[in-house]
Amino acid sequence: MACIAVLAAIHALRAYWLSDAADEQLVKVLGFVPARYLGAALPGGGVAKVTSFASHALLHVDITHLAINS
Repeated sequence: MACIAVLAAIHALRAYWLSDAADEQLVKVLGFVPARYLGAALPGGGVAKVTSFASHALLHVDITHLAINS
């Protein structure tokens, strides 16, 4: 239940408090973007290359995606 609460809080933060630009930046840093491993200049640098394998699981497109994964 604690994991679901964390996922819901992250989704609420993204949906209701972040601007579109800030949300896009967050997705670029935390999301798994294959282009990052092909040399694309994306935010997060070398740390994101290591952490995005896990951090992408914190991001959900909408409430339905969050509910199904929960």
